[in-house]
Amino acid sequence: MIFVVTLVTALSLTAGLRFDAASSRLLRRPPAAVRAPPTAAAAALVQPTTLVRRLVEETKPSLAALRPKGIRNITTGGTAFVVAQTPDSLRLLTAAHVALPGFSLDVVLDDGTTIPGTVIARNTTLDLALVDVSVAAVRNTSAMMFPELRFATASDDTAYNIGDVAIALGYPGGIVPGAGKRAAFAATSGIVASVVDDVVIADAAVSGGMSGGPLLDVEGRVIGLMTTRTPIGALAVSGQACERFVAEAARGFIASTTDDAASLVARQQYEVVLFNDMLNTRQRVESVLLEVAELDRTAAGQAMMAAHTTGTGVVKTFDPSDREAADALCDRLRQADLLVEVVPSQGVVVAA
Repeated sequence: MIFVVTLVTALSLTAGLRFDAASSRLLRRPPAAVRAPPTAAAAALVQPTTLVRRLVEETKPSLAALRPKGIRNITTGGTAFVVAQTPDSLRLLTAAHVALPGFSLDVVLDDGTTIPGTVIARNTTLDLALVDVSVAAVRNTSAMMFPELRFATASDDTAYNIGDVAIALGYPGGIVPGAGKRAAFAATSGIVASVVDDVVIADAAVSGGMSGGPLLDVEGRVIGLMTTRTPIGALAVSGQACERFVAEAARGFIASTTDDAASLVARQQYEVVLFNDMLNTRQRVESVLLEVAELDRTAAGQAMMAAHTTGTGVVKTFDPSDREAADALCDRLRQADLLVEVVPSQGVVVAA
């Protein structure tokens, strides 16, 4: 019996045959030319290091480190990636908790260039935010190109399936010693562990600064935006939910370029909005509003309590022609260590 098994094995190896257990017969293997080529997912399992290296090279220029800045010594930060471009701006997607309300943002490109960013849309329920960066500012300081990352769809066969390969990219935080202002970049890999509605969980290792970074499939498509860590690994908002958020924001931008909408926007008032702040007492916030914003005690108390109880409170409202005054008040309040932003009034316009 041992001899027979050995003979079968030898024939299989030397004659291009295979043993079919069901029929107890030797069958000829198909020529290599007609065998099915390995899928990208299969290749990823065989050569994971090569795959991750390729995806890093292709997508890293589209990523940036984000750092909130303000009067305080902010040590938090995150990651963003390019999802759209206009003649005037790059639009980067990140996590809303990275684009902190009330703080300015520094956007640090892969070559170390640091430029200001502006939050133009937020969805705190999904934990998503869009950040605008001036193309002129980029071109004046950097020669980098910024390809837009694509979102995976439900029909893509290498995305959103448990067991699919997942690659996490981002900036875990901090500046690389001796590397000027370049941020520390990281790439890890794993598999999709769970998909529930708009949430994707992968067992790729992540750290806090990678929040806002992309979770990619083996084709380099975005299957999620990482928002937090779990005991398993990365928890991400699905690429489909991200794409819907970007599209909804884009529709708003496009609408604002029409004649009627442009006329409306031109008459849009602006509000200096105060955000709830765990590091300031109510008494101190009210005192700053009295002294810096020059509110009376009733108005200062109402703005402070609204921020404390609902998360936001309106400090002052300005006409369109007074936008510079709104920005100036916002700057003074930030210097006094309050979390404030200038935002368009919700549905309030100046009479024509």
